[in-house]
Amino acid sequence: MSHCIDVMYNACYGGFGLSEAAMEAYRARCPDVDPELSEYAISRHDPVMVEIVKELGEAASDRYAKIRFRRVPVQYKDFYQIREYDGLESVVILKNEFKLDAVKCILNDRSLSKADKLTRISAVVNHEDDES
Repeated sequence: MSHCIDVMYNACYGGFGLSEAAMEAYRARCPDVDPELSEYAISRHDPVMVEIVKELGEAASDRYAKIRFRRVPVQYKDFYQIREYDGLESVVILKNEFKLDAVKCILNDRSLSKADKLTRISAVVNHEDDES
């Protein structure tokens, strides 16, 4: 399996929220960050916050949240979405958007012949990984 990142999401109704202890730990580890930084401005895959949430466990979630992790292959780091219903969240990988971006890159690569572009595009479009 490829390398993965952990993406934080809320696994209960109520909404995503980090505790003040988690935010204080983040500010302590990232001293250059704005002291007024909102928990919503932190990426859901921010490696520092992911580490803090793992260390603090349940104490990292605010009172209306239950933060959990979804492992996402690193190639989808910019191609996932947090979907929410009444505060309950899920992490959805946007595979078609990932493939479209890859195809655009191939098409814009001037070093490839038309045949090479077609071969690579076919590989991207037909690729199915085992990530569920």
